[in-house]
Amino acid sequence: MNNFTNTSDAELNALYESGERRVLNEFNRIKLPELVEALKKPGYVNLPPLHQRMVLWDSVQQSRLIESFITNIPVPPMVFYEQEHKSYEVIDGLERISTIQAFYKNQLKLNGLELWSELNRCTYAELPWKVRTALDRRSISYIVIIAPIESTSAEALYLKQLAFERLNIGRAYPCY
Repeated sequence: MNNFTNTSDAELNALYESGERRVLNEFNRIKLPELVEALKKPGYVNLPPLHQRMVLWDSVQQSRLIESFITNIPVPPMVFYEQEHKSYEVIDGLERISTIQAFYKNQLKLNGLELWSELNRCTYAELPWKVRTALDRRSISYIVIIAPIESTSAEALYLKQLAFERLNIGRAYPCY
């Protein structure tokens, strides 16, 4: 018998083995240009339109994300929730996605860079060829949370909320 509940260890072990309360997830990587192209596919990743997104990062934070890719500094993975087969909702990473999209669309001029200050005021198209080519070879990791097939829509919503909350434990503001 478990000291904390009236449930036996055998029952708890059986419940754990059933996988009923565990989340499936996949870990993937995608090259930055491929991410930008994938985001153009209708329904692939459900994002609010660029003009409706609440921007939390200023241009220096956005620029430093791009600088991290240029210098190959690790960037935290994005986290998606698979709504339907190959249709995703962003749980964590909206600011990273928005920044990458804006930079590849030449809507972001780099500024406030620390290691590559020579690239300040450059858009993607204005980057030197070797830097642009290296950037295009960079990847970002992402994790896809997959709800168990048997879960109801209420359980799926709870799972998404729980994942978002756990990703944001200890943060002053939610991650995007």
